[in-house]
This record gives sequence, structure tokens and C-alpha cells, in this order.
Amino acid sequence: VNADSTLKSIDLATREVKTVAVFGPGLLDGLKSDGQGGYLVSQNEGRLYQVAADGRVAKVLDTSTAGGPIADFEYVPALRRLIVPQFYGNRVSAWDWRK
Repeated sequence: VNADSTLKSIDLATREVKTVAVFGPGLLDGLKSDGQGGYLVSQNEGRLYQVAADGRVAKVLDTSTAGGPIADFEYVPALRRLIVPQFYGNRVSAWDWRK
């Protein structure tokens, strides 16, 4: 979880911290490989982003207007499927994601 809305990397040998990507306001929560050398990053407020290997950020999913937060999630690269448990209602949602 990250409260400053940035994805960072740490060089374990030098302990240097670098900002990889900057997001709009919100709490970063989930992080998964996108299977393409980048990452999928969720914001608890209901947004999911792809961060490409070069740091470009693209919004993949936005459930914030429907009041659906996204915390942890799963991505199945072989199926290109995003799976998001819902906080309320005892449900799980799934989306096919085609980049």
C-alpha cells in the first residue's frame, strides 16, 4: 500500500529508490505482473492501471464511479483475465483484458 500515489523500485545493492510511475490521487494497493514486462497496479478507490516497462501508465479499468473499490486482484495472463473480489455483496467480478 502506498499513500503518495507512486510506484517505486529499490535497487537492493545500492538502496537507491526510483519512481517508476506516478498516478492520480488515491491509495495504491494491488500489484501484479502484466505478463508483458510491466505491471498492473490497483488504486483502492476503484481504478486499475497498466504500467509498461518504460513507465507509461494506462488506465485499464475504472469502477470508482460505481462505488466499487479495487484492492487486491488477480490477473491470469494465459486467459488475459482480471479477477476482482468485491468488498461488498459477497461477489467476484472478472473482465477479459485485451491490450
